[in-house]
Amino acid sequence: MEAFHLRSVGEEDDEDNHPQVLLPGDDSLYSPFIRQVSELIVAGFGKPDLGPFLFRRDSVPVFPNEESLRLEGMQAEYFVSWGERYFHPYKLRYDSKGRPERVRRPMTKDVARVCLADFEFQRTLPSIERLYPLPVPVITTGNKMHLCAPGYDRTSKTFVFTPSMPRDPDLTNPQDGLPGSHGYYDDRMTLTEAVRILYDLHKQFPFADWSPPFIPAEDSTFHDPAKPDVPIRTSRSLAVQIMSMLAIFAAGCAPQGANRLGFLYNANKQRSGKSLLGKIATIPVFGTFKGQSWREGLEDMQKLLDSEVLAASPYICFDNIRSVIASEALEAFMTSSTWTGRVLGKSQMFTGENNAILLFTANNGHLGADMQQRLLICDLYIATADRQEREEDISDSDIIDEVWLARADNRRRILSALWAIVRHWDAAGRPPATGKPRRGFETWCRIFAGMVEFAGFGDALERPTDLDNCGDSESEDFEEFVRIASENHRKREMTFQEVVHILWENGLIPWCLHGREEYVESLGKPSLKLDPKWSSRLGLLLKRNCSGERGQTFTLKDPDNGSTRRVKIYQQGKGSKKRYITETNHSPNQ
Repeated sequence: MEAFHLRSVGEEDDEDNHPQVLLPGDDSLYSPFIRQVSELIVAGFGKPDLGPFLFRRDSVPVFPNEESLRLEGMQAEYFVSWGERYFHPYKLRYDSKGRPERVRRPMTKDVARVCLADFEFQRTLPSIERLYPLPVPVITTGNKMHLCAPGYDRTSKTFVFTPSMPRDPDLTNPQDGLPGSHGYYDDRMTLTEAVRILYDLHKQFPFADWSPPFIPAEDSTFHDPAKPDVPIRTSRSLAVQIMSMLAIFAAGCAPQGANRLGFLYNANKQRSGKSLLGKIATIPVFGTFKGQSWREGLEDMQKLLDSEVLAASPYICFDNIRSVIASEALEAFMTSSTWTGRVLGKSQMFTGENNAILLFTANNGHLGADMQQRLLICDLYIATADRQEREEDISDSDIIDEVWLARADNRRRILSALWAIVRHWDAAGRPPATGKPRRGFETWCRIFAGMVEFAGFGDALERPTDLDNCGDSESEDFEEFVRIASENHRKREMTFQEVVHILWENGLIPWCLHGREEYVESLGKPSLKLDPKWSSRLGLLLKRNCSGERGQTFTLKDPDNGSTRRVKIYQQGKGSKKRYITETNHSPNQ
């Protein structure tokens, strides 16, 4: 491991020992200046224990920002002062006798801009592919698991920030033979202790699928010898939450190129704790929580994803979404291990490894069909309408918030529990998940769902069947539309407005039905007239679900007599002549 540590040059440094670099001008060219500066950067300015240093993300010069734990693009304005901390720019001045002397001069923004844009300069900078906020477990190409050290590793092109929590030698346990953390985390923690810590952290949350209380068996990881008769509950949603925590903390255990599922924290009411679950998954690792608003437009979403990949962000959280969770850009993002985007405000393109875990929070979230296949859902249910009544049973000692999560002792305790699960899972031979992984995400699912299952939390990949307040609303609503539209019709042709009326009348696909009620002459009755923006969006949704002129076939079962009918729906024509057509074929009882 070749490490560059993030420390600033102190005032005690002797400025006269800084290298001196001749600025381009009348007596010198740009190329010698650029070459000398790049050599100094690569050599660490002769002081490899100092920093920050300059890196690159593809061809974009970047530097690690300790406060945001992100990569920031190096701008010409900052490069001027940044460079002066490590070398002294100068120009030559000639006295009356023609003798040259060195005169310190600041680097101009134009010189800085040319230097940063130079291709050879960019290629000499160390490349960063992965960024970790603190030492985390990684599995190397040699299939060995260890805790990565702070600094930069040229082999893996990984940069690790130095944690704010100092190492504690009393936390080490070299006798157990497992990978050690060198005092960053508590290596003495057993698997059972880790499981109980994470369970106690979440036992007050209103997961919709809590099991009835039961006493854990003696061989269970939940068994506490000190309190053997204390009942516990299990939950698929809890398993999903633990998987999100492990996926963020131990992201380096997944191989490069493995596609990652996202996590949706969904609730039926406000103040259920859905955002807090996202904070529990992120604050112990990052120290803070960064939530963002949903981007409705394709271009806005594309810009956000471009900037997050350029910054090597390990996670992106869309908090409190109130629209349908569907996005062409996000769907492509979640199945792209490498992302090509545009540098914000420039015409410059870049390509970087996509390492971001996506988190979403919503109340009664509506999912697009494609996003349904890309998300694991943590479901919360609150029965009490008055949120103040819901908080009366919570004591001060049970309150968990951002301040509590950001405390160093609580962060280390939670991280130690996650580290204990990972290191014991590794020692057990890294057992994979036994549940059915999502297609396209098999490798990632087997690793992190395997950790969750090994710890005793259950199958995080289990398909939920009782999500009353969330689900693949688009597919369900469209199937119901086909059922209604084709009922009592062997073949039916509908205009766009007729389709809108059926959807509006039956409360289907409500997120696309924005407009005003008025009398529609073609229907001979009042109906919903969509606004142009939403008319276009509904048209795209219908095209996707009808599969154009080729059509899509639904098998619909009659709940009364068990008979089935196969209904094909497709579209024909263009513009005002476009028609949506259903054709029905009845099948015998099954």
